[in-house]
Amino acid sequence: MKKCIFSLSILLVVALVSVFAKDVTAPADLPTYYSGVNGKSGDALFSAVHDVTLVGYGSLGYSGLWDAFKTTDVYPAGHPKEGYIWDMYSNCSFTQQCGSYSNECDCYNREHSIPQSWWGEGTSNQGCDIFHFVPTDGVVNGMRGNYAFGEVGSETKVSGNGSKLGSGNTISITNTLAGDAIEAAAPSVVFEPIDDYKGDFARGYFGTLLHWTNVQMTQDHGDEVFSGVNTKAGLYGLTEYGVALLMKWHRQDPVSQKEIDRNNGIQATQGNRNPFIDYPDLAEYIWGNHAEEVFMLSAATATFAD
Repeated sequence: MKKCIFSLSILLVVALVSVFAKDVTAPADLPTYYSGVNGKSGDALFSAVHDVTLVGYGSLGYSGLWDAFKTTDVYPAGHPKEGYIWDMYSNCSFTQQCGSYSNECDCYNREHSIPQSWWGEGTSNQGCDIFHFVPTDGVVNGMRGNYAFGEVGSETKVSGNGSKLGSGNTISITNTLAGDAIEAAAPSVVFEPIDDYKGDFARGYFGTLLHWTNVQMTQDHGDEVFSGVNTKAGLYGLTEYGVALLMKWHRQDPVSQKEIDRNNGIQATQGNRNPFIDYPDLAEYIWGNHAEEVFMLSAATATFAD
């Protein structure tokens, strides 16, 4: 009798996984998926990208992130850490999620890469959107706190993989919506992930901003990155510093296979996609060297392949 009950339990788990699993768009179908952004520029392009981030979206809920991470953020087959949770803040090989902890590598938790204090707390809607949620070591997450991302001049704390907390450096960048050449003053304290993941976080910010255009993320340290005004005059939701930092990281750290896999994992769990991973050029047409120009799918770089 126990064997029958056990078998039934397995069938129920499989059935539930099947119910909640979402279809992942085939690479050949992605140009159709993004057809709404084709031929757009300026405000119309911003609005069209917003619309496409909504396609298929279904909230996982805050508690659902734990299971989603096992699809979106695990080391792939053949990697020395195959099957372990992939943390961008540490070099840990995690076996359990947090509860209590005291040392780096004890456990991983749910990191708001856009801190929830920036919109006034809450774990629904943008408060559980996996576009900007990542699994991270509990201790390093605490080290990051609610500070903005940035490039550290003088470090005060360093994680096991080299992520740093410390004083912020000015960000220099050319050819953006904010100006042909700008020197953006940094916040006094910033958190800097390692170079390998800077573009990942930038594109996560872009996708989250475009999805939740109705959300003000300018409380606490949020006004250091987000302007709260989704027009050209408001730099499409970013401050001058936000444009400089995120576009610099976007350009320096191109989309990796990790991000492509994560984007597919997000669609498989949450149902939608991050357009800035599939078509990185979109960022240049909103905030970068093609700002206000017409975006054409046929001329854009795509990271997916048939």
